Amino acid sequence: MKLWTYHPSTFTVDDPNGKIDSKRGTYWNDESLQYRTALPQLQQLLGTDQFLWCCTTTGCFVRTTEEIDLVEWELDVPTSEILAFYRVSVWEDIVHGRSAVWANLFIDNLSEVEAANRDVGVWIRFPLISGSVTRCAPLPPLYPKRRR
Repeated sequence: MKLWTYHPSTFTVDDPNGKIDSKRGTYWNDESLQYRTALPQLQQLLGTDQFLWCCTTTGCFVRTTEEIDLVEWELDVPTSEILAFYRVSVWEDIVHGRSAVWANLFIDNLSEVEAANRDVGVWIRFPLISGSVTRCAPLPPLYPKRRR
């Protein structure tokens, strides 16, 4: 299945020995979010803390300024590497404290056509299997610096 993920250039998605440390991510340190509470629950439901957050369509993330380091990666992974499909809007409501209802988070029995939706995300196993990753490029900033 074709997926996209977005990470700082210092995180190498195709590293076969890669390890994810959630405490180093920007959401972990954002006190306005419920991420520190929600993530351990999600990890328990998925049965692992080593997974990537992926989009089912390209262009789901926006790099607003040049100060934000964000690289797009295109993945082509077998369905056996997918941990779960989820509703992005439900996860966002949980993380932003607008809801504590997890019942509608996971999505079952989606075809690839149905999955190609901005409100559908995918959690996949990490590290990835060899040959499934293409580094696209840093996303162009929405508001580039003006050159003088």
